[in-house]
Amino acid sequence: MFLAPYRILFCIIGCTFLMLTSHAHTSDFSNDLDGWEPLNPWLRSSVDGMSQGDFYMRMPVGINPGNKGSKLIAFNPTDAWTGDFIAKGVTGVSLNFANWSESDPVYLRIAISNLANPQQSGGTWWASSTPVYFAPESGWGSANFEINESSMQRVGNLTGELGLDTFDETLRNINGFRILSSTLGYGAIGDEFYGIVGMDNIQLISIPEPSFVSLLLAIFSVTFFYKRVR
Repeated sequence: MFLAPYRILFCIIGCTFLMLTSHAHTSDFSNDLDGWEPLNPWLRSSVDGMSQGDFYMRMPVGINPGNKGSKLIAFNPTDAWTGDFIAKGVTGVSLNFANWSESDPVYLRIAISNLANPQQSGGTWWASSTPVYFAPESGWGSANFEINESSMQRVGNLTGELGLDTFDETLRNINGFRILSSTLGYGAIGDEFYGIVGMDNIQLISIPEPSFVSLLLAIFSVTFFYKRVR
């Protein structure tokens, strides 16, 4: 009985640490594409992976017949990558990215919106203010993006329309999540691209809401008080 409070205390500390350093979701493509689109020409491959036998998401952009002038865009409409990002505590995104194009550089950004598609009217799109640059034929590298108002800018939809929703209002109802290449970053559409690229280990990084942390601290305090009383 004497050890019970200590066990509870260690459990609380461990859970708090795990929650504060958690990833909301990770796509490592070990089994499937995990909801990432477009399904064609995206494909799951281990050719030129980061290690032997490592599967990733591979995309020949503008190379397939009839695909000339395609945009470098990947999007995920599933529940794991949409919803209330404030409630989920989402703070950023990290991923591994490869550029095998012989001619085109990549200016990688993320874009989020309360609409699913920039071809729709209304809603508001936000994109990374600063891209991560991948030179032609640079192969695998890494990219990290913060999801907050100081790191992102309001951008236009397909027609250039700028939404009026605040950043927090947008985060409360994310319906569109995109990874794209955009030199100037003025829209959620992306630039035309020619070459092969790859993505792997896409992580949606999160921390719990302050209310959840406060609850854990309250439990911690009660347990400590119980131990002192005994």
